[in-house]
Amino acid sequence: MNEFNNYLSLKIPYRKDPMDGSYDQHPASRILYGSGGQHPGSRISLDPEALGTEGQNPVRGFTIIELLVVILMMGLIVGIAVPGFRSFTASNMLVSETNKVVSNIRLARQRAITQGIDIVVTFYADHLDVSGTNIKLDHRVTLQKVGGGGVPGAITVSSTGTTSAFRKFELIDDKGGKMKVIVLPSGLVKSARG
Repeated sequence: MNEFNNYLSLKIPYRKDPMDGSYDQHPASRILYGSGGQHPGSRISLDPEALGTEGQNPVRGFTIIELLVVILMMGLIVGIAVPGFRSFTASNMLVSETNKVVSNIRLARQRAITQGIDIVVTFYADHLDVSGTNIKLDHRVTLQKVGGGGVPGAITVSSTGTTSAFRKFELIDDKGGKMKVIVLPSGLVKSARG
């Protein structure tokens, strides 16, 4: 046991006091052996004075005030972000439904050209019918003629890819957002906001 303590005492350096030139044990030795210094056979202990925690509460955590401040800040951030997120999702839904209508009209044109047949696209307030295939729109979106006044009716896409008539209609969501869809006699389909 003495050899072990001597080995430790050799590894722990001494420091020189600049005021009087005397040597003092390094604080690490007090951590190992307690404030009494090196004792043969003493137990390893933690000396609060050597650790620099004397008179302090060693248990750290958050106060209730700090937690309340953080919760309040998180609430403010969420309160600001949620309305913007809702309008973003509503706008995204309207664009998605418009893209669904446009892509189905383009698909009808492609089928008419490749199969060499005429395809009828009929528009309703809540869906469109492409030669017997029912494409349902989201329940928050309605399809109508530009400026109101009913559904746009039907168009026939010929085997050459042209349409029977010029159609301009709009999709309106439950928040009042609008997207316009234009079907040209050449068969091209365009969409635009507003």
